[in-house]
Amino acid sequence: MPARDVVFVGSFTANTDTKYKVEHYLQDLDLNGYTLKDTEELTGTTGATVTA
Repeated sequence: MPARDVVFVGSFTANTDTKYKVEHYLQDLDLNGYTLKDTEELTGTTGATVTA
């Protein structure tokens, strides 16, 4: 290591095609569980907020 302070500067770019999955469930009529109704395979930007 150097005998003096060293500053490192980084640059990062968010991935714009990050894959994620949204699962939609319906509550069972007997209220004892949930059943998977639909699944969506989507892509988005890492760190971004998504809305449904």
